[in-house]
Amino acid sequence: MRNAADSRLVHRFVYGLRFACQPQYRVVNGRGRHSWADLLFPWLGPSSGDDGAQGCLLQAAVVMARKRPWQLAGPVPALSDQLGLAAWCEQPGLETRASIEEVRQNALGATVSEAIRRGSACGVQLQTDAGLRWLFVSGVEIDGADRNQSARALLLIDPDESPPWGAGYNARIELKRHTTRGQGDQDKALCVYRTVHGRRDLMRPKALLVVETSGLELPLYSSHQL
Repeated sequence: MRNAADSRLVHRFVYGLRFACQPQYRVVNGRGRHSWADLLFPWLGPSSGDDGAQGCLLQAAVVMARKRPWQLAGPVPALSDQLGLAAWCEQPGLETRASIEEVRQNALGATVSEAIRRGSACGVQLQTDAGLRWLFVSGVEIDGADRNQSARALLLIDPDESPPWGAGYNARIELKRHTTRGQGDQDKALCVYRTVHGRRDLMRPKALLVVETSGLELPLYSSHQL
């Protein structure tokens, strides 16, 4: 018989984030002192196009580097520029590695859960009717009874929505397939995207950005049981 305590939903967040007000991330200065900086940069553009991709990369990079954006050298490269991306990530003070891969929808939950467990930061590319969007993944939602600890939903910070306050996300994408009938009577497996204000849409995950670093001793994750 399943234990009631095991059926709780668990939210696991990227290490180094806090949500006492607007989302913030931990910054460490040259003397090792810790402070907090806002993750929602006022100059961030919309989540679509190159602006969305570069904004998502910058958010993931500063969380991993524990630095403010202006402490990183040079402009943020386009995600399609693999050589420029690799060089930018290896700059002194950042020293991370970024990887971008196409994702299979049925493997996305396990892949992101494992990345957060390792202490990495992620962004996800979503296909919508209006085009492609990139969103920062602040955490995952997991069923406590799932032995595989695979995410059932990704918790997102969407710059196109009102900023979250006292919460770790303002949108989520549920990874359970929602099959709809497309053109030409072809079935299309999509995911349900929801905002905290009640907006609902259908989107397809297309790619995953993972920014990680080595040499840091991190706890597995920050978690909160519901």
